[in-house]
Amino acid sequence: MPHFIAQKDPNEVTDFAIKWKDWLAGDTISTSSWTVPDGITKVSDTNTDDVATIWVSGGTDGSDYVLLNTIVTTGTRTEERDILILCRATGAYTIGGRQIIDDIRFDVDDEETPYDYSLERINTLVQRAVDYYSLFRPYVIDTTLDISEDVSWYALPSDCMRVLELEYRTAEGVSDEVVNTQYPWMYEGWDSPALTMIRNELIARYDELGVGVWEQVNWTLSRETGQYVILYPTPDEDDTIDLRYVATHVRSGADFDTIPSEDADIILDYVVGLILRKKATQIAQGIVDYRAGQTRTVRNPETMRRVARERLESVRRRLEKPVIQREGTP
Repeated sequence: MPHFIAQKDPNEVTDFAIKWKDWLAGDTISTSSWTVPDGITKVSDTNTDDVATIWVSGGTDGSDYVLLNTIVTTGTRTEERDILILCRATGAYTIGGRQIIDDIRFDVDDEETPYDYSLERINTLVQRAVDYYSLFRPYVIDTTLDISEDVSWYALPSDCMRVLELEYRTAEGVSDEVVNTQYPWMYEGWDSPALTMIRNELIARYDELGVGVWEQVNWTLSRETGQYVILYPTPDEDDTIDLRYVATHVRSGADFDTIPSEDADIILDYVVGLILRKKATQIAQGIVDYRAGQTRTVRNPETMRRVARERLESVRRRLEKPVIQREGTP
């Protein structure tokens, strides 16, 4: 376990400090050194009698880094402590190139600093809205799956939400078949005893993993275990087969560039609905803390709940409308 956990933006040059006073118990720091992993850069470091400080820059968004501080005291004692740095972009997320943070703050009456909702909190809600959006309008990915001779089951990509098509040439080599990957043992014309054996194998596999049941073989069981597909007949040679699947839209830098800009209002309404619903609950419970000297018109919590419900229902109705499936590559 790290002694300390901190967060930095990849674009920041910032400092982190370890206070050693309690451990030193009257001793003082003689020398201080830092071990920094690849991917993040030490700019400089300093120390006083009881505090060791490091300045760092860079890092990759979404990556974690451990900074290890080693001190030697004037009493010749040596000790190590580390800081876990969570490298996360704190800039405003955008949807299809459109920044929506200001629109969200305007709709929930959070335009005065210090804000009620931090940028980090709004970004978290935007990600939640994107995850919900992806259930209805996911990102379609065309890729390939490497298969091996005499191997029947395969892990699908970790971001796979659902398989759309999996083209697999049967062992007989008669034709390219689009495999029904949801219930492959129901595929017409396949040998029932062999499929029963496959079913039993799946039960054993998933019992071993300790998750799910065999009917769920092609649905996401968890982020850790992902999905699996079984091919029948078992491949008789090494090959590569075409796979089309849908995934959650992911952020690239500050932008969810696979979400069309015209759908930004869907994300906006979902986030606003969540915030207003939360605010209505807080007002009803009397736990809203107003800052000294600030005057603000407070909407009735029931009215706020109704507006929140309307925004969320509007999102659901729009997402349930059929759209032309959008395609892309990772």
